Amino acid sequence: MTASRRVGGAVARSRAKRLLRESARTLYSRFGSGWDVMLVARPGLPDRKQPEVEEALATLLEEAGLEAPDRAPQSLGGTAVEEPVW
Repeated sequence: MTASRRVGGAVARSRAKRLLRESARTLYSRFGSGWDVMLVARPGLPDRKQPEVEEALATLLEEAGLEAPDRAPQSLGGTAVEEPVW
């Protein structure tokens, strides 16, 4: 995890890293083996809620093809998820 000063002050950077860390911890079992993943916080991240960050990370994990094939979740009911702008 990394968060530059562009994210905000020390409190905002720490919150951004906590959000990313918890989202990654929750989704860790879905990561395919053999990958190193670097998560970079963007300026709007500290204003987001945990479920939103987790959903965005899950979507990015799926789109990047880093999900373990046997651990991929079932369909989300056909709902389209847009890439986060933060």
